[in-house]
Amino acid sequence: MPRKARKEEGRSRRLGENEADVTLNEFANSNTSGKKLKKPAVNIIKKQVDQLRTFDDDLDWFEKDLEYFDFPSGEEEEEDERKSKKKNKKRQTKRIHDQVETADDGIRYPIDIWFLISDFIYPEDIITFACICKDALTVVNSVKFWLSLYKRQRNMKIIELNVYYNQDVNLPERLRPQCMERPFSLRACVVRSLYYTYPLFVNRLHRQPTIDKAHQLVKRRCILMWYQQTNNNWNFYFKFKSNKSRSAKIDRRSLMQSLDDINANPEAGCQVLQVSCKYFIPTPIVMGMILANISLNSNQKMQDYRLHLTFDPTCYINSAGGILVTLEPVANVRVLDWWHPQYPWYSR
Repeated sequence: MPRKARKEEGRSRRLGENEADVTLNEFANSNTSGKKLKKPAVNIIKKQVDQLRTFDDDLDWFEKDLEYFDFPSGEEEEEDERKSKKKNKKRQTKRIHDQVETADDGIRYPIDIWFLISDFIYPEDIITFACICKDALTVVNSVKFWLSLYKRQRNMKIIELNVYYNQDVNLPERLRPQCMERPFSLRACVVRSLYYTYPLFVNRLHRQPTIDKAHQLVKRRCILMWYQQTNNNWNFYFKFKSNKSRSAKIDRRSLMQSLDDINANPEAGCQVLQVSCKYFIPTPIVMGMILANISLNSNQKMQDYRLHLTFDPTCYINSAGGILVTLEPVANVRVLDWWHPQYPWYSR
């Protein structure tokens, strides 16, 4: 090889070594060129980058600069959460929209047709009828539906039993026709009247076992208690109310709006325990306390029954502050719901 060519090759190597040192002026004002860097220059840059990486990795975490770590700020986290929530909402709306598009539109009939159909619905089928569609539900929640159900009690015939409604029943004053024109608590009054006149509902009252139903009163609060003397017995009444009843919610409506509420029921979630005893037994006051346990056993002579009621303010069975109420001898025990004909609506 000629001597001149060797000198040029040495120069190119020296220039390649210094190609990594570029000033800011040359970098900012340099002309755009489509040429690629030569291999020696690329290798030099890679070596320098690797050296910097190994230097940072050798340092401990407390010797590194704060810029080395990525600390997400609170604003960035909030923005990420908002973006993720928006994405989830968009996905849900898309799914719902796709489901609506794929579902059949169907035929929507006028609400007058549902009112005509409701005249042929039996009382035990009202729930099934209300679940058909929204229009059927609005019909069930109307005053016209419950008034028509009350008025056709004397004309409707039961196909299964082949009997009519019992017309000879002496209804309470609140359930008589002259008092049923008021819309307040109309649904509850019609349901109560059905347990007087509708044979299918009347037969249900005799099928329910008493002691099994009495155990449902556990963990309910006693809000009222009283006693009453009949012919040869003393009846003790304990009124319980569920803590999860809807009536416990605060009603913020005006007086006129509440008077038009047909679904209102002051006795919703309430049950009365009626205990008939042969003799009068003084009982402690347990109003405001919770029933923790109830048991019905036979006495030592195996002739009569003994009822034990354990009341406690904290609803613990083995609590030290509980009060035990013992009624003996017991002739009869019954649990009365708000629709039962013998439920004391006008409490003492």
